[in-house]
Order: sequence, then C-alpha cells, then structure tokens
Amino acid sequence: MDATTNIQVALATRTFRFDNVPPVSAPVTPGVDTAYRTLPAGLAGTSVDAVTTVASVKLSIYSENEPVGPRYFSGSAFDSVSEVWLPIQPSDLYPSSWTYASGLFGWTDTRHYVVKSSATDSIGNVQSGLGRSRFLFDITEPVSGVLDPLNAAVYGRVKPRGGNS
Repeated sequence: MDATTNIQVALATRTFRFDNVPPVSAPVTPGVDTAYRTLPAGLAGTSVDAVTTVASVKLSIYSENEPVGPRYFSGSAFDSVSEVWLPIQPSDLYPSSWTYASGLFGWTDTRHYVVKSSATDSIGNVQSGLGRSRFLFDITEPVSGVLDPLNAAVYGRVKPRGGNS
C-alpha cells in the first residue's frame, strides 16, 4: 500500500537456484596406482556438478622421474619446471566425462606419472580438491632366477630355498 492507500494487485516473484557447491572431476584412464605396459592414445575422466553443469576442465600431467628432475607436460613435452594446466577442449567435454588426446605424451619406460584434473562449473565454482591419478609406465620384462639351491647341487637334508625377482 502506498501513501494514498493504493494496493498492489499483481505480486512479482522470482525463482532462482543458489549454487556454492564446486564440481568434481577425476582421471579414470589411467587408473589410480596402476602399472601400464601400453596406454590408450588419450586420457579420460569424469566431471560432474550437483547443481549446474561443468563448464570447463583442465589437466596437469607430471613426470616424477625425468633425468633432469621432475617435469610437467607443457603440451608438447615434459619440459616445464612450473605446473602447466592444459584445457580440455569443448568438443572433448561431455555431460559427465572428458577426454584429452595428444600424440606428444612420449611415455618413457620405468617412469611414474601423475595426472591431476580440476573442473569449473557454469557459475564459476572451482573444484576444491583436485582429482588425481598416479601410474607407472613399464615395458621392461621382469627377470627372475633361483639363487639357492645351486644348480645340480646335491644336499643331504632339506635346505630352505631362496630367489629373487
């Protein structure tokens, strides 16, 4: 009611959704704490948001065992001392997953790698705890042998056996 006693007949309302919950993403391929002899051409993961949609995902790929010390993948090689975040292209971002392909990874035998992901939703909330996967790339054949008992030796009583692998 205003000063002249006019009363508003039509009421105005607005509906909105409040979103302060960050999205969640995580690498799926490669798996957590897994060893690989071969890897698919690309990386893949999940990304979800409870209220809105995931607008973007970015990745960081870290090689723990480079000869010159740990390095990040810069998009073309493991040559960066500083962390590099690589964006997932919109065409590789799906409603609940993402993929990232590069023919330049150059996985090296007996090295450990860490893939991290971070998502941002359509409101601008940024993932608080990073998704993480550490894996080993290993194409070296295992070697094993028997050290004891000696080959073709004869023993008078039972002897414990030992070996290595």
